[in-house]
Amino acid sequence: MASRHSYRFVLLLRRAELARRGVVERLVARLEHRAGKRAELACAFAFKDSEYTFARELAERTHLWIYRVHQRAFGGDFIVVDVSSPDPERRTAIALDLKRGRDVREDRPGIQMRCARRVIASIAESGVVGKDCQVAYLTGDARSVLRSIDETIRRNRARALQTAGVSRSRRPSAKSRGTRSVDSAKSKRVGS
Repeated sequence: MASRHSYRFVLLLRRAELARRGVVERLVARLEHRAGKRAELACAFAFKDSEYTFARELAERTHLWIYRVHQRAFGGDFIVVDVSSPDPERRTAIALDLKRGRDVREDRPGIQMRCARRVIASIAESGVVGKDCQVAYLTGDARSVLRSIDETIRRNRARALQTAGVSRSRRPSAKSRGTRSVDSAKSKRVGS
């Protein structure tokens, strides 16, 4: 369950909730806040332009969890988490900033995403991703971002696997620790 702290930054958008308009208002109403604060939060999380359509299309990809980012958090418009891995440490996140009519730009967060890592850290508090998860940044037109997101996810998965392999290879082997592995001890006995 997400901590209260993380609700300041994101709202999890589930596919069933995106089926009807007014999703932001319904999600904000569930939060424990005064009525005036709820109205302020609904405004900060509200969809602009084609963002609602974008979120619905993205939600069709069942391996992705979509978070709507508070617009004053400077974490982009959405954070998308690839939850296809059962291990939160191997999951990746993508910070998205939609810009109408722009070509897709990758891995340069820009001003609107300067605090995306902080927003993703709040998602990590709930255990959805590891605190050191791979993060990618995509900025561009909604249509272009939808076309690019699968390739970005593939690259991030590869990076996560590579990083996991590097961390495993940095562990000292039995030889370097000055001990023999069970297999080497058996082979010496058999050969003697």
